[in-house]
Amino acid sequence: QQNRHAQTVSVRLDAERTRQLLQQAPSAYRTQVNDLLLTALAQVVCRWSGQPSALIQLEGHGRETLFDDIDLTRTVGWFT
Repeated sequence: QQNRHAQTVSVRLDAERTRQLLQQAPSAYRTQVNDLLLTALAQVVCRWSGQPSALIQLEGHGRETLFDDIDLTRTVGWFT
């Protein structure tokens, strides 16, 4: 069954805006690109829904390099 309420919006960044997003913005806001993109998504969802806040739940594989002395390269599965 097709979703009658679905809508697609596409936006492209030119090379200069992409450079700003990947290089300048993280240092200006002292954060990572993923945090900036999630913030933008939350702001758009709030505007679209008319709600003052949005909850975005994330799932990760749990293989972030947190400790230098732990080798996870030969492990299988998710750690979350």
